Amino acid sequence: MKALQGWLYFAGALRLFAVTQSFTNPSIIAERVYDLQPELVHGMYGRLFGAWTSITVLLCFLCARNIHSRPIYQATLGSFFVALGHFASEYFVFKTCSIAGAGSPFVVASKILLE
Repeated sequence: MKALQGWLYFAGALRLFAVTQSFTNPSIIAERVYDLQPELVHGMYGRLFGAWTSITVLLCFLCARNIHSRPIYQATLGSFFVALGHFASEYFVFKTCSIAGAGSPFVVASKILLE
């Protein structure tokens, strides 16, 4: 459980960094994540991405602190499935991101789902 808690804190910290970028400079999200069609990312999308990611940061930190709470654990796990589904669809279906752009979210979500 300690390893999972550590990974959740790490994932939450990474996501917190993404939240900051989303609100302050959405072009970074466009260039690094949605790198195949960056023109689709604008200020409102950046803020929406930041708001969603803020919720997942909260879930990661809550779950890491309350690792034995089944409802919190399930909500956090569900957020990783949603994130994985989102980035998989952006890569495979909509072709808005390359493997480099989707790679980090895939690794983080997959690691949690395999725990």
